[in-house]
Amino acid sequence: MATMIDLSTVLQDAFEQAIGAEEVAQLDFSNIASLGDYIISSDTADGTDLIFSKLVDRIGKTVVANRLYKSKYGFMSVDPFTWGYVLEKVHVSTFTPRENGKYYNGTQPDTDLYAEFRPEINVKLFANSKDWEFAVTITREQIKTHFLNEKTLTAFINGIYTAMDTSVAKSLEENSGMTLAAYIGEHIVAQQAADAANDDKVLAINLIKAYHDETGTTVTAANAWYDADFLRFCTSKFLDIKRMMTNLSVVFNAEGLEKHTPEEYQNFVIIGKFADNIKRYMQSDVYNKELVSMPDYKEIDFWQGSGKTYDMTSRTTINAQLITENATINKSNIIAVMFDDFALGTTLYDRETVSIPNPHRHRTNHFEQCMVGNFIDLSENGVVFYLEDISGNNTTSSSSTKKTAK
Repeated sequence: MATMIDLSTVLQDAFEQAIGAEEVAQLDFSNIASLGDYIISSDTADGTDLIFSKLVDRIGKTVVANRLYKSKYGFMSVDPFTWGYVLEKVHVSTFTPRENGKYYNGTQPDTDLYAEFRPEINVKLFANSKDWEFAVTITREQIKTHFLNEKTLTAFINGIYTAMDTSVAKSLEENSGMTLAAYIGEHIVAQQAADAANDDKVLAINLIKAYHDETGTTVTAANAWYDADFLRFCTSKFLDIKRMMTNLSVVFNAEGLEKHTPEEYQNFVIIGKFADNIKRYMQSDVYNKELVSMPDYKEIDFWQGSGKTYDMTSRTTINAQLITENATINKSNIIAVMFDDFALGTTLYDRETVSIPNPHRHRTNHFEQCMVGNFIDLSENGVVFYLEDISGNNTTSSSSTKKTAK
């Protein structure tokens, strides 16, 4: 049975950070969850016009200024009919070849035909679900004095439902954003644990260190955004990891399973400003742009929140308590992530509108209800890319020609 979770406070905090109302601060991703009731109503000081107090009696023209919002995380949505209420994932490990003795010279190898060769199977269940409800009360008599005709009244009612759809889309976007941020955080923490255990993993890459290791030159997290040679290196690294993930390997997932990710199952998400700089400072003066172009990618503006001033530190920061017990992350300059389709996702199902009239009070309560489920699977391939200054070396800064931001 699906596990029901309620984290309306966390989702509200994420919403405030996403719209720039609050600075980026720690969020609790330990149970990526849901929004509870979303009530659209308002009160006046004297208690009159209880529901639509922001309206005034009608004179002149009314414009309903609500626009439908479209989530930027549509690429994370999975088909609820296919994925269902509870997702079960089964992985069967590959088999090691053995000599069968059909052709032999001398001693025949051991080929017990009745020996058991049991497959190694890993099974996971993903059953975290949450129920969302968005509620609004619409009066019958009270709003008549606010509109001149049926057309404007209908526009107003449509505006309410547009706001309802936008509320669902925005809440789903924040839920998806938290899921992606949690996945990134888990990969960075897993890479740190692998490094501490001297376990060779490629779960999170410090592009500044990788650039220094390969070229001997050093850039900083501050100037790397505008260094043409470094940006060219980043594109090369992105393409290399994209290609390497198509091979069967154990290094790109935290659980060490043999996995491969064909290109058609890969997702590459990058901070839009960094993608813009690659196009502006690297591709603008290149004749054969296809030779230095990034792999297919999706842009987002921030991982967790925009910050009140849209500064890049806030937009590239993840500050959260993670799903892994006692694991937290507070890291900025996270640039991009590449992951398998099956590594994470969200789904929305059982969406319906329920109306309950109150004849005595001449009003009707409308409830938009739905179920939301999501999953994070660290046994699937994924790599996070970030910028972090390195120390302890005597190399000089990159001497290549750099374009200056205007």
